[in-house]
Amino acid sequence: MGRAEKRNIIPSKRMSEFKEGGAVYVVRCMINKCPCGKPHLNNCGRGFFSLFIQAIYGIRFADWIQIPYNINFSNGRYLYSDFRSDGNENFWNYYFDQPLKALREYDRPVINLYNEVHPLRIWSRTFFNDIYQSVIQKLKYQPEVKAILDDTKKRFEGYHVLGVHFRGTDHPGEIPPVGLEKYLAEVDKRIKHVDRLFLATDEQYIVDLFSDKYGDKLIVNEVVRSLNSEAVHANLQISDRYQLGLDALVDCYSLSLCTSAILTHSNLSYAAMFFNPGLKYKLMERWQPKVKRFKTLILYYLDKWGIRKW
Repeated sequence: MGRAEKRNIIPSKRMSEFKEGGAVYVVRCMINKCPCGKPHLNNCGRGFFSLFIQAIYGIRFADWIQIPYNINFSNGRYLYSDFRSDGNENFWNYYFDQPLKALREYDRPVINLYNEVHPLRIWSRTFFNDIYQSVIQKLKYQPEVKAILDDTKKRFEGYHVLGVHFRGTDHPGEIPPVGLEKYLAEVDKRIKHVDRLFLATDEQYIVDLFSDKYGDKLIVNEVVRSLNSEAVHANLQISDRYQLGLDALVDCYSLSLCTSAILTHSNLSYAAMFFNPGLKYKLMERWQPKVKRFKTLILYYLDKWGIRKW
């Protein structure tokens, strides 16, 4: 990664774009070097929290350079675009009430660059706290979404809850997986010391297995799950795309409400730390993701301290 691609250094030419009158920082996918890999197809296949993290980083970046922002996932077809929702194609607005809901005639959009908002996972308490204070606690939800999150919070109040996130379906193709037996072993060590066990998973058979094993202690949200190895968000036969995104958001928020958690290398687990930076967690990982995580963390701190030379 070249010096100009460091997130803590903005090239002068780029900074001049931000300082010209009417600049609005626009966060979207399907750009050059786009993580979905398909900017030319006008079609994004990324999951909810990959896009959510990009948006959160974008909001933080806009705050840093002190210009307005607009999260604009309407420049193509996203897996959460629900064209039945009042003709609004920007799915971010289904869940969040952002300060600038749409660009105005006099706005000058400055589209995010890949290196500015690419959703790297930085597993640092300091970073989680920064994200929470600078972005998360300032988010405003649509009224119906806020009501659902408030009701969800009530389900966890007064209980010592162990949270578990187990992602299956397409996840093993992205990151070397940790075997299910190791998750179960971790749960077994802790189950006697908790009141409830919350499970977030995209696979129905995992829910069935946990239900048989842990009985009444188990709590889950009523969400759409996969009955095979196909990722839920990639199943285009599911017509209610709004609900699909809401399911993901509520599961992540629920995980953040737990007293402690067993997490996996995924965007949902990572985003849960944004909502609750103090969450006690164990990250289930094999050595390859662990090495990559530490490399990313080292580069993050070297950039933060301004001492990286490569």
